Amino acid sequence: MDFPDLPDRCAFEKKRKPVTYTYLPWGWITDFDSIRQLQPIIQTPSSAQFCSRFGPRAGDVLVIPDASKYQYRFVDGTASDASSNPKASAGGAYSEDIALIPLANHPAKLIQLGSLFGSRRLKLSDPAHKAIRKQIRQHMSLKHPLLQKSSADIATKLSGSESGFLGAHLRCNDSYFLETAAEHSRMIWWKLVHGILGLSIERTRQLELGCSTTASGPGPLPSERFISQSKFPIHLPLDYRNLTVGVDSIRKCKGELHTDPDLERLNIPLFIATDSKDPHTNEHFNLFRQTFPCVFFLGDFPREAEQIAGIRDPISRVEIGNMLVPFLDAMVVARAARVVGTPHSTFSWYVQDVLWRVNHGLDIGERGGD
Repeated sequence: MDFPDLPDRCAFEKKRKPVTYTYLPWGWITDFDSIRQLQPIIQTPSSAQFCSRFGPRAGDVLVIPDASKYQYRFVDGTASDASSNPKASAGGAYSEDIALIPLANHPAKLIQLGSLFGSRRLKLSDPAHKAIRKQIRQHMSLKHPLLQKSSADIATKLSGSESGFLGAHLRCNDSYFLETAAEHSRMIWWKLVHGILGLSIERTRQLELGCSTTASGPGPLPSERFISQSKFPIHLPLDYRNLTVGVDSIRKCKGELHTDPDLERLNIPLFIATDSKDPHTNEHFNLFRQTFPCVFFLGDFPREAEQIAGIRDPISRVEIGNMLVPFLDAMVVARAARVVGTPHSTFSWYVQDVLWRVNHGLDIGERGGD
C-alpha cells in the first residue's frame, strides 16, 4: 500500500519492512462500547491510514518523542510543559513527568505519543481522574466468546465447578523474570501453602525441606513478605473444607494424593499459568509438582485449547489462535478461588486486579503510588 502524499512524519510507514503481526480492534476482545460512552474514539489500523484519512498539517501535531519505553509518564499535578521537551525527574522507573493540563490546553489538534508501555504510566491524584481510569479498567476484562467458553470448560474440568481450584501465575522465561524465577516460585508456593491454605509456618517449612532435591536445601527461612497475611481478597485464607471439587477432577491428578489430615488440603487442584515452554520439566515448578498432586497447566487441556485455534482476525482474516493462548491462560487462572501472581509482572497485576475481580463480582483493584 502506497501513500505518495503522506507528510514526512508519516513517511516511516512507507519504509517499514513487512512484519508478522496484525491489528485487532479493542472492541473485538474487550467491552469497548462502554468505554466509547466515556470518550469518542477514532480507531485506524495504522498511523499511515490515519494520516491519509485526516491529513493533519504540521502545525496540528504535537510530537512527544521518547528514546526508551520508560522515558515519561503523565501526571495530573505540576510538571514540565510537554511542548518544551520536559526533563523533570519522575522518580521510580520513569525519567520524566509530563503534566496533563498543558497538554489539554495545547493548540495542537493531535498529540503523537511513543510507547505507552507500563501499568504506572499515569500518576493521578485527582479523585475524578482516578474514577475515570477505574471505570475504563473495569471494562478491560477479556470478553471474546470462544475464549470465555474455553476457559470455563477448563475450569470445570479442573474442579467440577468453575472456581473450585487454586491458581498461580509464574513468569519465568525471560530477562529479569528468568533471573528471579527461583525466588518468585518459592514465594508463590509459600503464599499458596501457608497464606491461603493455612498450613503453619513450621509445617510448611518442614514440607519444603522434605521436597528439597539440592545439596544446599531450599535456603533460609522465607522473608516476611513471603509469610505476611494479606488484606486483599485474592490472597485471603481459603476455607478449603467448603471448596467444591468433583471426584472426576481428582481422578485426573498425576501425583499421589495426600492422606495426612494436615496435608489433605494440598489435594485441591492447582492451575499454573506460565510462559515456560515446558512447565512439566522446568525446575522452577519442582516444589509445586512435589507437593500438589493435582497441579495442571494449559497444555494439559489440548481439546479445550484447540477451540480457539481457528479464531481469525476480524479485519485481515488471518488465523491468530496461537497469539491468544496467553489470554486463555490468564482467563483460566482468573477463575480460581484464589490466585498468587509474580511480583513486578504487569500480566500478573492484570490477572489479579482486573480479571479475577471481575470474575468474582468485585470492584477492580487500584495499586498505590499511581
